[in-house]
Amino acid sequence: MRSFRAWFAFIVATVLTASGGQQCRAQEGTLVRTAVKEVLEILSTQAEKEGAKSVAKELAEFGGEAAVRQTFEQVARESGEAGVVNVVRLSKSYGIDAVKAAKVAPRLTANFVDRVAPEMAPGALRALARPGERAVLEKMDSALVPGALEAAARHPGVGAEVVDKLGVAGVQASRRFDTDAMIQLARSPDAARIAALPAVQRKGMISAIAQFVEQHPKTVLGAAGLALFVRYKDEILGGKGEIVIGPDGKPMFVPATGIAERFADHTLVWLLPVLAAVVGLWGANRLYWAWRWSKLSHAVKTAGLSESQMNANQSK
Repeated sequence: MRSFRAWFAFIVATVLTASGGQQCRAQEGTLVRTAVKEVLEILSTQAEKEGAKSVAKELAEFGGEAAVRQTFEQVARESGEAGVVNVVRLSKSYGIDAVKAAKVAPRLTANFVDRVAPEMAPGALRALARPGERAVLEKMDSALVPGALEAAARHPGVGAEVVDKLGVAGVQASRRFDTDAMIQLARSPDAARIAALPAVQRKGMISAIAQFVEQHPKTVLGAAGLALFVRYKDEILGGKGEIVIGPDGKPMFVPATGIAERFADHTLVWLLPVLAAVVGLWGANRLYWAWRWSKLSHAVKTAGLSESQMNANQSK
């Protein structure tokens, strides 16, 4: 009797699950059909404005309506209704580039491109269409993806790689440095060494680099500067020193000093000029009185000679 009840319950559960799955797929199918229809209308409107031949050619090369439908089906599976809505919204702003990006990177396109600054979004969509950068972005921590997309838009071919290696510091560098400097950072073996550090050390080192970039916005942290962080990472992470800008305008490592030494340094900063002024005044005073004494002695000698001559003349 128990086995019959268990079997009956299993059959009921299976039927309900199948029914729910069919209903879910039906809703998903309706959503996809609506999205495909809306996107095709958007592209048609753009064709009227920009030139029917170019847009039609791009759509044909993409695979036509069937490819658009397959793209939205994949977006729906990976990101649900919200993802589909996001891709439709992106299509309104950026045309078929949004659909192309969604075809090869449905999750990233649906969930992250709308979090990128609008002026950076076209470049971000093109970055997703490039296999190398897409592979880097797909394995990246979600919190870094929006910044990495912007970095890839600013510095095609290298921005995402620097963010992958340097995290938040890479995002900041992409906003401050030019593409040549970003290439130096990407090619630097020290960037790879930082990426290979244990999680705790890597987080601390990236925070230190990000702080440096924030504090010195006009200074480019090149490969040589990055090497300083790696070379002195133990001292920096241990609070025994820091990277600062030297007199020549280049980054340099400065070891931490003790309290007494720091106090002495601060004291000397104002004491040395005072001592120099006192010594200068004393020296000037000595010179003045030496000059006065020399002048007085000369006057006395001159007066003595004059008196001797007068006495000699009188005796004659």
